[in-house]
Formats: sequence, C-alpha cells, structure tokens
Amino acid sequence: IIRVTSAKKHHITRSMELVNVVASGTIGRELELRAFCDDISPDIDATYNTRMNALVIKFDSPSATVMMYTSGNLIVAGCENPPSLDRVQEHLQEILSSREIISDEFELGLDINNMVYTADLGRSVDQNKLVSKLGYECTQYEPEQNSFVVYRPSGHSCSVTISSSGKSVI
Repeated sequence: IIRVTSAKKHHITRSMELVNVVASGTIGRELELRAFCDDISPDIDATYNTRMNALVIKFDSPSATVMMYTSGNLIVAGCENPPSLDRVQEHLQEILSSREIISDEFELGLDINNMVYTADLGRSVDQNKLVSKLGYECTQYEPEQNSFVVYRPSGHSCSVTISSSGKSVI
C-alpha cells in the first residue's frame, strides 16, 4: 500500500493499493483445448468455456485465472502483484511442460498489460467541480448514465474513475 499524506491543513491520508495485474503471452503453437482440459482437469481447476472458446484455469495460491485460446495465446488476470504473476507463470510452465505441450527449454513469457489500483481520497468529491478543475477535454461525466467521473490524463496511458465518495479505480 502506498500512502501519501497531504501537507495541507487537514492532513487527509490517501491510500492507493494494487489489486489486479493482467498479463498476456503465448505458448507459440495451436492447442486442442478440449483434450488438454480433459487431461488436466482431474488435477487442476480447469473448464472449457464453449461461449468464449477458451480453456479457463483457476489457481488458488496465488489467486489467478488463466484463459487459454486455441491459437496458443493466453491471458492471466487476478494476480495481486507482479511476484504472484511470476508464481502463476511458473505453475503454468510446469503444467505445460509436464504434458509436453511446450519443451522444458521453452520459456513462457508473460507481458503485463494492465495494473489496476484502487484509491481512497479520504473525503467526498464534488464531481462537477472536479470536471471543471481537471478539464472537459480529458474527463467524462454523465451523472444520468454513470455516477463516476472518468479522467484520462493526457500523456499517460491510464484512466481514473472517481466517485463522489472519493473512492477511485486507476
């Protein structure tokens, strides 16, 4: 948890916490998902999702969900930090190599695509004033459709949703 204390008169403590890491990668070959699912499901929490045409593998420790596609591409979501993503990668590497899907020398590389943080400003926010201060060109606020201000700071590849309670997702 990152804590920042305001130097202003009221000393509002704001906290920001990493809650989800999303990564993607490939095994470099096509995969028969149903057969692979049948092979691993007695030992591992794995199901074939026909609607998504994906194999969904769930890990408990560390907590994560892996979605594998016929193309060999995969997405990992739900990791609480980069070290837990590394552990999921090791588990996945072991599963794939033990069933000769990949060779022992193949190094499964996962690239982090997204990191989700939650934050609490510690006070309520007047969203109309916030939009005015941040600028109309980089904010979106339609209270009749969504109760959050969506802020996309120029020059940064992120977005921030901010509620009137001061809670936000980055």
